Amino acid sequence: MSAPDRLDFGDPSAVREWIAWLRVAFDDAAGVTEDALRPLRKRDLGHVEHRRIFTAAKKQIADLLDYADPPAPTTPPGGPANDDALPERERDEALASLGAEVIAHRALRSAWTETRAENDRLRAEVERLRAGPPPNDTRVPDDPAVVEP
Repeated sequence: MSAPDRLDFGDPSAVREWIAWLRVAFDDAAGVTEDALRPLRKRDLGHVEHRRIFTAAKKQIADLLDYADPPAPTTPPGGPANDDALPERERDEALASLGAEVIAHRALRSAWTETRAENDRLRAEVERLRAGPPPNDTRVPDDPAVVEP
């Protein structure tokens, strides 16, 4: 069974799935853009990854919007038939590729979140070390061996 060539707005589950895919692509584009706009030292990704992720998200959004577009008329008024439609096999491959990209983007975002948490932990550790050693007072107030003068 092949995937439909257009979104069926009469099928609520298909519309929900389409919106979820669109939201994933938008979140990827927004996340990578937010990272790119941070100060250089606070970025989690480099410019090559920014470009790669944003380009993939932009293509995915465009593909999803094309999928939701109503079909063009098969015969333009007063003209020959429209032969620009993708063959069914190519369309199915494009949709399968789109699904694989969604899975890959989710995995990348998960890894990105984990990396960011680790970077935040390391930054806190560096700041603690930069602050210097704690004071040399090694007395413990509740230690009975320590006698107050």
